[in-house]
Amino acid sequence: RMDKVRSAVEEIGARNVVMLADTCHAGKLITRGDEKAIGISPYVNSLAQKKDVPKGWIFMVASDVDRKAIEDSSWSHGAFTHCLLNAMNGAADGYQSTGAKDGVVTMGELRAFMNSVMPDETLRILGVAKRPVITTSTGDPDIWNLSLGAKKGD
Repeated sequence: RMDKVRSAVEEIGARNVVMLADTCHAGKLITRGDEKAIGISPYVNSLAQKKDVPKGWIFMVASDVDRKAIEDSSWSHGAFTHCLLNAMNGAADGYQSTGAKDGVVTMGELRAFMNSVMPDETLRILGVAKRPVITTSTGDPDIWNLSLGAKKGD
């Protein structure tokens, strides 16, 4: 269960957490198992009022709480993982001028890439555009400068 995965990560007490999930109903990672949650958007909108989510968490998931992740044999993975792997192999570096093309993929570059490429790829292969769900627990825009790796040679 997604809420159990999230609870296990919360117990670690890390300051910054990036949750990536390509699984059906992955939105439960964000909603903390709220059985009444039909979608993530109402929950995300209430985060600022509740302030009960650890600061510095970024969630990038393949599907909302009430949706299934999608796959196709041409990807050898789910659509989310397929696009994520392309992004991490350099395609997101500097994507659409969201950051410098410097050999480092930031969360902002990854967010822009996934929000653009995943719908295009799913439309091309499946005939329907599917978007990932991407949000953060903080209103601090600097969270998107968090990098996912060091430059080669560092």
